[in-house]
Amino acid sequence: MIYTILVLLLSIICCCQATTYTFGKNCSVILERIHDHADIFVKYDGEQLHETCNDMSFSGFDEDSPGDEYRVCVTPEYYEDPDCAVTLTYRKSYRGSPLKTYKCDSKPDSRYCGKGKDALFIDVKLLAVMTRDVRFKLQVEAELTFNYNSFVAAVLGGVIGGFVIICIVTGVIIFKTCKRKRSQGQVLNPVNRTEREVL
Repeated sequence: MIYTILVLLLSIICCCQATTYTFGKNCSVILERIHDHADIFVKYDGEQLHETCNDMSFSGFDEDSPGDEYRVCVTPEYYEDPDCAVTLTYRKSYRGSPLKTYKCDSKPDSRYCGKGKDALFIDVKLLAVMTRDVRFKLQVEAELTFNYNSFVAAVLGGVIGGFVIICIVTGVIIFKTCKRKRSQGQVLNPVNRTEREVL
């Protein structure tokens, strides 16, 4: 019993810890699968970036519910670029057209979500040699857009509900039909008895 409680507490603590990826240090964050319980952050602290370490990408996926669909959303925690030294771009593919681009004069100030179940690529491009004063941190989340289990439950509920309604309607029709035949038979019997008594 105590062992089970300890394992449960440990799993809750591990699941609740945030994961932070840093541009310039974490160079292999490629189509990282995240689900709606993940606590993911990406940040940049003014490091010089190599071309192979200036982007990260995320896609929504939950191994426990592979039929579910997610869209990837990004919420800024802070964004500081006093020297206009970088651009921050969101794309749906590695070299795809920009979905959203931010600079020092158009800082990210609200949540942005990708379309449908597309992956979201976050790309940082250096515009100046000196980037030491640039700092930003973004929270990356997967938002559930299609719950497969709820969909299946709704379909099954509709099928079972439809079957129950058909059974009820059929039962009412059969009941009324039998009642009508029974009523006709009861009306004929007294008339037949009376005719026999008269004869």
